Amino acid sequence: MHFDTVSVMKIIRKLKPKLSHGPDGITPFGIKKLGQYIVYPLSRFFESFLSVSQVPSEWKSSIVTPIFKKGISSNCSNYHPLLLCCAIQKIMERLIVDETLTYLRKHNVISKEQHGFLRRRSTVTNLLETTNDWTISFKNKHMTTAVYIDYSKAFDVVPHPKLFYKLFAYGICGSFLAWIKQLLTGRIQNTRVGNSLSESVPLGSGALHLFYSFCILTMLLL
Repeated sequence: MHFDTVSVMKIIRKLKPKLSHGPDGITPFGIKKLGQYIVYPLSRFFESFLSVSQVPSEWKSSIVTPIFKKGISSNCSNYHPLLLCCAIQKIMERLIVDETLTYLRKHNVISKEQHGFLRRRSTVTNLLETTNDWTISFKNKHMTTAVYIDYSKAFDVVPHPKLFYKLFAYGICGSFLAWIKQLLTGRIQNTRVGNSLSESVPLGSGALHLFYSFCILTMLLL
């Protein structure tokens, strides 16, 4: 995989400048402002990290900020966890995800019926396609059965060893897979409420928010 400056700059421009910084203290706003000056060094850093299958230690930690949704404020289940990672880490992750999705599509691993977590596909496209199928079935007087399954907190409980096994089974190997293992192994997480920060907790499961392509595999094939 080659991290060219055009691809890196494209991801930098998409960063949301108002987001808070991660454990490394570098804000997305600062990266966007300095993008044209740091895009080349970043692309070289990313290639070096992948070639030796290593990640900076800061990338293995993340901060969770609970965002209140509704209901009783004393109930923890009424909060949505907002995950804060290093902004530079997000750039490399996004590039890795794009490359992985290209590979999966090229080898026809992702089903044509898959609508979640893919560009230009959503619950709307899924509903349109489903409605069309139901209409044809209704006109032909065929019985139609629909089953909907909701995986509660599915991404939070993805076991890493099983995830690595599935990635390897689909041809993702070498330094590419080793880098993913490095990123997901030995991770720690803190929860921040106001100015208070909890003790670090080790994570043995779960997939990072940008690794939707890997989550597709675990959701459909485990």
